[in-house]
Amino acid sequence: MGLGVINDIGLNLFEIKQRHISNISDPLIANDLGKIHDQAAAAFNQLAPDKTLTLAFDAILPPNAEQLYQQIFADLIASPNFTRVNGF
Repeated sequence: MGLGVINDIGLNLFEIKQRHISNISDPLIANDLGKIHDQAAAAFNQLAPDKTLTLAFDAILPPNAEQLYQQIFADLIASPNFTRVNGF
C-alpha cells in the first residue's frame, strides 16, 4: 500500500511505501517491487534533470527482499538523482 507522493519545496519527489514483507515469498516480493519500480521509473522520467526522486520504505527490507530490490532497481540505482530510504 502506498502512503503517497510528496514534493518538497525544491520540487524533488518523494514516494513513500508501507511494506512489511518479512513473511512473503520471493516471487510475491519480486512482483510487488516490480510494480513499485514501474511507478518510480515513470515518476523519475518526468523529473527535471536537477531534481531527485527518493523512494522511502517504512520498514527495512529483509536480506532476500534487498537482493531482489538491487536487481529490479538496478537502472534507477545507477542514477545520482535516485535515492532510497530503507526504513524510517
